[in-house]
Amino acid sequence: MNWEFKNSTATWQAANGLKPFSFQNGNLLTEVSALDPYLFIPDATFKVENYLCAELKMKIALSGVTKPGVGNTAGGIFWITDTDPNWAEDKHTVFTIQPDNKFHLYKIWFHHNPKWTGTITGLRIDPIEDAVGGEKLEIEYLKIVKYADYTDETILAYSHAVREN
Repeated sequence: MNWEFKNSTATWQAANGLKPFSFQNGNLLTEVSALDPYLFIPDATFKVENYLCAELKMKIALSGVTKPGVGNTAGGIFWITDTDPNWAEDKHTVFTIQPDNKFHLYKIWFHHNPKWTGTITGLRIDPIEDAVGGEKLEIEYLKIVKYADYTDETILAYSHAVREN
């Protein structure tokens, strides 16, 4: 599964806390306008089977305003399935972001979550979980990657890192 934003939303929608999308250099651009910003795709239908993780290429620029005690360092991906169509925390994976106005490739691993099963019918990206408004986002692509695309060493290294943290 692959969504590139070459001057098209690829059916992704700004659902909460995001200004309308625009495009530049083939990337999706938006700005945070409220707390709990997210975008989602309501028709992302695929069987989980051997899909292991997501690769999200994105950059985030902070607004200069921060919430006291908040590090602005987490993003998340939620999913819904054909048997569980409600967005919920148990169908959610958190990843660490670097809001330094530079592109980063984030690998978001799903296979450790027991709810990553069956047929996915929707995906939601929470690009910055502790947003305050004014953060600028630019997304180049989101890919859902199969097991075969990774070596056993990559998966093993990830598994060790998860157990150590």
